[in-house]
Amino acid sequence: MIFGDLVHRTELGISVLAAADNALDRQITGVYITDLPDPSRFISSGDVVLTSGLWAQRPGGIDTFVDALARQKVAALIVGRIELGHIPDAVIAACRARHLTLATISERVSFKTLSEEVDRGQPDSTSGILARGVRFNHQLTEVLSHGGGALAALQLFRDEFSVGGWLMDDVGTVVAAAGTQPSHSHVGKVWNAMVGRTSDGVSLVPDAEDRPFSVWPVGATQQGGAAGYLVCWGDHRTFSPEISIVLDGLLGALRIELELSARWRNAQHNHVAELVQVLVDDAVSPGEISARLRLEGIDPQLPTSVVVATVEDRDFPLTAVLEMAYRLFASENQRVVGCVIDRQAILLVSNPETDVTLLQESVIRAADDYLPLLNGRQLRLGVSDPTPGVSQLSSSVAVARDRLAGVSGDGPVEMVSASAMQSHRALLRMLGERTRSSFAAEVLRPLIAYDNKNGGDLLGTLRAFLGNGGAWMETARQLHLHANTLRYRIGRIEELTDRDLGTMSDRVDLFLALACTDNPE
Repeated sequence: MIFGDLVHRTELGISVLAAADNALDRQITGVYITDLPDPSRFISSGDVVLTSGLWAQRPGGIDTFVDALARQKVAALIVGRIELGHIPDAVIAACRARHLTLATISERVSFKTLSEEVDRGQPDSTSGILARGVRFNHQLTEVLSHGGGALAALQLFRDEFSVGGWLMDDVGTVVAAAGTQPSHSHVGKVWNAMVGRTSDGVSLVPDAEDRPFSVWPVGATQQGGAAGYLVCWGDHRTFSPEISIVLDGLLGALRIELELSARWRNAQHNHVAELVQVLVDDAVSPGEISARLRLEGIDPQLPTSVVVATVEDRDFPLTAVLEMAYRLFASENQRVVGCVIDRQAILLVSNPETDVTLLQESVIRAADDYLPLLNGRQLRLGVSDPTPGVSQLSSSVAVARDRLAGVSGDGPVEMVSASAMQSHRALLRMLGERTRSSFAAEVLRPLIAYDNKNGGDLLGTLRAFLGNGGAWMETARQLHLHANTLRYRIGRIEELTDRDLGTMSDRVDLFLALACTDNPE
């Protein structure tokens, strides 16, 4: 506390009559109330001396008293006017001659009140600590009520207590920082050390540069983990008393912002999850898919790619995988939405880069910033080709998953955005569940109806016959049938399906129809 803090408190009514050099900047360490003729044994540098001035009425009293204060280099002399009525000119002259700051105080303010104000202004006093805490919490409330968020709260904390720090959410995103900005390495170090922890207290995370971080979990997610982390530079496991008082209020303010952000993010992901599940199931019309895409801000007329991402570590949060993949593909020209389904992060990328090489280069380049979060793990990405309409989006999910399964390599980020069709099953996966089911039902419906009505096994006979390449004797032996019985069944199959199993084209139709009834994965 400096003397100017008291002077500027208008309710104290302090008036300066004589000012030493830098009078208002003098540090105040305490208050001493006295009318002793020579109080030098009891006062020290930095004290504000309060007196009623009775010593001024004694012969030589002014010089003795003022000399004593000047020798001890007190911060200021404040004289009450109740006893003296007015301050004698001799007192003012003596203080000016000895470069001692002299002031008076309003008759309505007691010395006790002034003494308490000075005590509250001392950083180590109980009342001072409480006063500073109350003031900070009041300022924090004012900042938040005027729309200030996490950044404003952290800046206020830094300005008041000279402690810089940053706020990070549960997926490793720096929400706000006051003071020195953390590097990607710092963020990855702290996030990997803290993710999954449930402790409410402060944790110390060492840094390679011997500068530790003090970290507090903030709030909670629906999954039970922390909603984020307050990180301060240095070891603050034992904070100063005044900071400990305000820390709960600061954490509470940050918790509100993090939890609101997490709820909004989860709501967005849930909407996208409903859309993606519809695509996976291939259960609705293209018109409904277009409507759902528009609700998510995606133009169904623009080409869209599907991205499926995983990290091969079950302890690595799936929400972090989703967020990381989102950052890699988000750009000014691309709209990206995503969700988590079946322990995979799935994203829809509207208007993606069509050049596979450029797309891969841009993703790998962007990934450099997030390697500290992976911390030795591998992010795998399967990317489908851009689909010019909505009718093929269902198959795009299957294609992206198929390409994800084919990811190889030992780099921190590996992506497959193109694949060769090497089997009919890979080709069928691109068609989508609804298309496959529709084709199979159309071709095989007569055989299914016949088997259900007569308890026959024409489907099984057809599958065996085609599986044996049309070999009659091998098929009859496998099915334990007489050759004539097999020929009768094949004839019924040809009659019911209006197809000739002696031709390759008709055999292919029936073979693919049967393949569509199998699981193509």
